[in-house]
Amino acid sequence: MRFRFKTGLLVPPVILLFISGPAPGLAQEAGEKLYKERCSMCHALPKPGEKTEKEWPKIMEQMAATAQLGAKEKKSILQYLIEHARHEAVEARMAAEKKLFETKCALCHTIDRVYVEKLTPDDMEHIVQRMRKRSPDWISVEEAQKILEYMKVDPHERRVRKEVKGGPADLLRERCSACHELERVFLETEKPGTKDWMHIVKEMQEKAPDWMTKEEADQIVDYLKTIKPAPAKKPGS
Repeated sequence: MRFRFKTGLLVPPVILLFISGPAPGLAQEAGEKLYKERCSMCHALPKPGEKTEKEWPKIMEQMAATAQLGAKEKKSILQYLIEHARHEAVEARMAAEKKLFETKCALCHTIDRVYVEKLTPDDMEHIVQRMRKRSPDWISVEEAQKILEYMKVDPHERRVRKEVKGGPADLLRERCSACHELERVFLETEKPGTKDWMHIVKEMQEKAPDWMTKEEADQIVDYLKTIKPAPAKKPGS
């Protein structure tokens, strides 16, 4: 097909494309390229979907001057970010999924436990289904699916590992509290009989070696062995 101007000149459609401006797809590619080139100079790039379409304009206003973006560059990047932003409907759904995740999963352990070990999607699937089978009356099939969907897109950062200053008691509090309440540990120490802490702590260390080193595990085991169980209550006392 050809188009005729008033002058009678026939113009191919490809020429009209450049006359009318770049196609939306080309504009998106340009915005993405600028975003990756200019915005990565100062910090790691957040994914566009980590913010909503209402949040990105405010962020761009703050960052444009720092990145020395021109008006056209700023507009191009903003168009790309808004196009790929997390929209309000998704935001509302994630808020509901987050509440479900925290309500159901925090009953047995701390939420940080999820973020201590880096999990693949297959790992997440296995863990959530295992938890559901343990307590099907607490987590339904539908709830398990929603929790899994939230975990796969949750922008929550993993708990940052820091060196522990102090003795083995401080090491226990920092490393072990990431996965469960410390009351669980102390209740176990109060039970009569010898507890195989070497086996338990070693298993925890192997699950998250980036969180707890073997040397730290040995220190925690030695400390736990020093905790004496509470004396048994006498009948009638």
